[in-house]
Amino acid sequence: MLHYPPLLEAVPTSGLRAAPHEDINLITLLCEATGPGLELLQTDGSWLAIEALPGQIIVATGDMLQALSNGVFRSTTHRVVNADIHNTRRFSLPFFMHPRPDFDLTPLPNCVKRTGGRPKFPAQTAQQYLQQRLQEIGLA
Repeated sequence: MLHYPPLLEAVPTSGLRAAPHEDINLITLLCEATGPGLELLQTDGSWLAIEALPGQIIVATGDMLQALSNGVFRSTTHRVVNADIHNTRRFSLPFFMHPRPDFDLTPLPNCVKRTGGRPKFPAQTAQQYLQQRLQEIGLA
């Protein structure tokens, strides 16, 4: 569970609580958060605010699925902004779905064909990919 503490009145609502990023895993499932702030990057470069609806589950594509699909499914770039609600906590419950460590993330042949006939991502296991990404962001 992610906890975003209440914002003090002096904190500008134009700030970020989580910088733009993509998730490393296959997919992320997000139950509705307890408050606003989640935004998704659209293809035109603008940010779309996602309203937290009761019972809603958001499905976000992760980097591993992007590799497996040779980019047919792009990773969901998202961020969390300071909403215009001070003195309110925000909770979010993401479920990060990872494949088995030995799962082969080599781009699928039908996806390679669909995207020009050349693999855009290397042949590697989920464990190799995870370790590579964790090293890149300084967590391994």
